[in-house]
Order: sequence, then C-alpha cells, then structure tokens
Amino acid sequence: MRRKKDPRITVRLVTALIASMVTLSVAAQAPSPRPKLVVGIVIDGLREDYLDLLKGYFGENGFKLLMRDGVMLDNVNYGTALDATAATAMIYSGASPSVNGIPAAFVYDAEMRRQYPIVLDPSQIGNYTDETYSPKSIRVSTLSDEVRIDGGGIGNVYSVAPSPSQSIILAGHAGNSAFWINDVTGRWATTAYYKDVPQPMQARNFSRSLASRLDTLTWKPSLSPESYPDLPAYKKYYPFRHQFLRNDLDRFRNYKTSAPVNTEVTDIAADYIKGLRLGTHDAMDMLNLGYTLAPFAAAKDADNR
Repeated sequence: MRRKKDPRITVRLVTALIASMVTLSVAAQAPSPRPKLVVGIVIDGLREDYLDLLKGYFGENGFKLLMRDGVMLDNVNYGTALDATAATAMIYSGASPSVNGIPAAFVYDAEMRRQYPIVLDPSQIGNYTDETYSPKSIRVSTLSDEVRIDGGGIGNVYSVAPSPSQSIILAGHAGNSAFWINDVTGRWATTAYYKDVPQPMQARNFSRSLASRLDTLTWKPSLSPESYPDLPAYKKYYPFRHQFLRNDLDRFRNYKTSAPVNTEVTDIAADYIKGLRLGTHDAMDMLNLGYTLAPFAAAKDADNR
C-alpha cells in the first residue's frame, strides 16, 4: 500500500543539495574561498522517507556525502501543498507564491475560462519549439539572478530540466539559457527570451536527438527485483519494463516522467561543464538541474513505486 504523501512537501534534501554547493562549513575559522561553479539540483518527488529506505544503496560520494557534509534544514514547511514549479520558485526566491508570483505550473484565467502555463508569454518566440514562454511572471529576484548580478554579467547561468516551467524558474530572469524537452518533437527547446543556445545542446539536438534514439531505449530496473526493499512479491515474476516506441504519440511526454530522463539531464550537465568550461572563468558560473521522481505517467500498475 502506498504511503500518503505529506502535503507539507518536505524539502530537506533539496535545500541541502543547493546549500551544500553554495557554501562551505559555517564553522570554519578561515575565510571560505568563493566557489567557481555553483550546481543547483532540484529533485521533484524525492521525499525524506525514500532516503531512509534506500540509503544502504548509496555510494559514499553521492547522497551520503551531501547528507553528511551539507547544510541540512529540518522541518522546512511550504505551507499548503505545491507542485514542482511552485516549490522550485520558493526555494530559488526564498519567497512565498503570493510574493514570487508562481503558485503552480498552470493557472486558471477566469475571464477566458481556460488554463494556461504560468510561464506563458505570447510576446516571445520559441527556439526548437512553437511554445512561447518567459520568466516574466517571476516577480522577485532568484538565486540564479543573484549569481549573475554578483559576477557583473560575466559569469554564466544555465538550466536544464524536463519541464519548461521548472527550467525557466531555475534560470530566472538573468540566466543565459533554459532548456526543456518539447512534448511533440522530443527536441531540447528554449525561448528566445534567453540569448544563448549552448553548443553542446545544439550538437545533441542535431546529432543525438531523442527522436532518433528513444525507441531503442528499454527502461528496466538497474538491479534484480529481489534487491529492492518493500516491493510486492509479484514484482519478482512480473518485473517492470517499458519502451518508448515510435508509434506512441505520447512517448516524449511519458519519457519526461521516467527515470531515464534523469540520465539524459546528467549527460547534458557533463557536456555543459566540459564543453563550456564552467567553473574556469573569472566570475562564478551556475548550472541548475531539474530531476524527477514523480510517478510515471504511463504506468499500468497501480503500484507506482
């Protein structure tokens, strides 16, 4: 039986991930050196009970390192339940939705009687997409904006996330670029509001596009079913397996809520760091990454674990 999600949406880990990259030990006596590269990581759906359940499987230099040496904030409470977009805006702005202007990924227009994306901006055009988005709905400065301000515009700020709203929130007003996956074409897309289209992303869209390789991907557990804690017994006989076939019109939308999309984001992050030489410039650079552990959109099993 699935546990009921805590409506407070605990952000202990997410806050630690960001804070641990930004700061060194506050107890240090000597002045802390300024970081050359800030990596902001937001993981939608990663609850603290998951960390407790799976910590025996973590390596020493991953989550364990962040949990041990990072700044951990306990009992952080968003108030009412929020989606990933609003939660990201709160973390990156330090302000509530009533102040930062981002209450959810989609909002309702009572006059027009329709729902629309909070980042919708018809005055902009898309790049690799016909979507028209921008960060104009964000009413306050964000962490990414402050990094750019701190470097006088010399440092670079990039963001990569599966969804457009989260990627744009991560990049803020002053980011160099924000990329997300287009639901129809599978291309990594952005908005003309941001002026940069990094070469590593251009190369991926043209030579390693998702459309050309997604149907060859088979998503299955990385370990045998017996190795996972708390799985129902029948999972041993009917293990999870999913393919993103070319004749499935929703394959890109489904892929954005799958575990393999996290690997894609990580690969792009590595390309950015190497190809753009992030962390080697005179001013501080920032790379923001959005990951997901949300329930898989195309799950055929009621047990979505």
